[in-house]
Amino acid sequence: MAQWAAEGFDTHPMDTSIRLGTNKTKVLGMAWQTLDDCLTVDTKGLLEFVSINENTKRFMLQTIGKIFDPLGLLSPFTIRIKCLIQELWIKKITWDEILPPKLKEKWLIWCKELPLLDNLRIPRLVLDSTNDEVSDLIDIHIFCDASKLAYGAAAYVKVRKQNEVLVNLITSKTRVAPLKAVTLPRLELLGALVAARLSSRVQEINRPQEKGVQSVPLDRLQNSPILD
Repeated sequence: MAQWAAEGFDTHPMDTSIRLGTNKTKVLGMAWQTLDDCLTVDTKGLLEFVSINENTKRFMLQTIGKIFDPLGLLSPFTIRIKCLIQELWIKKITWDEILPPKLKEKWLIWCKELPLLDNLRIPRLVLDSTNDEVSDLIDIHIFCDASKLAYGAAAYVKVRKQNEVLVNLITSKTRVAPLKAVTLPRLELLGALVAARLSSRVQEINRPQEKGVQSVPLDRLQNSPILD
């Protein structure tokens, strides 16, 4: 590896400079602005592809396949196109059939909003590994919610540092609601299940707390077959 951008204080002491070469690099396939230490979205290739302007189901699936978002940082944006694709399946639109006017309008609005992703900045560093004083002041908060179209959860880390409270997004996960009609309370249970799975992924951090916009009775969570 000719260039390796890493942060490890055992390997690279604090007084040793790590030369990254440029302001923008890649970390785990994501764009990393090293000067402000933020994860960003590189939309150049995606915008060039979308400019082909083919309003078909095949083209929409190809577009969503080009978005690499392993942490779910773009979930509020990508879930919209996933719901739209599901609507195409419901209406039995064929692969290369031109989209109906209403669906085409939704698709074009989504495409027009793509350049706005360039303004997204997510702090890469969510915990300061150089400060041992905050080790007992770290909480994980996981929020879940559901609608008739989709459900999901997001995990945040909260660090209390002296008189300052820092909150950063860690990861999120969204899913499109099933094609089969499902009640909203059951969709909220599915959202709680996603939250529980997110919690297990970050369980090493102290006191994970799961929250829903509407509280779901504990007995329903314990007795629900979706948890089996």
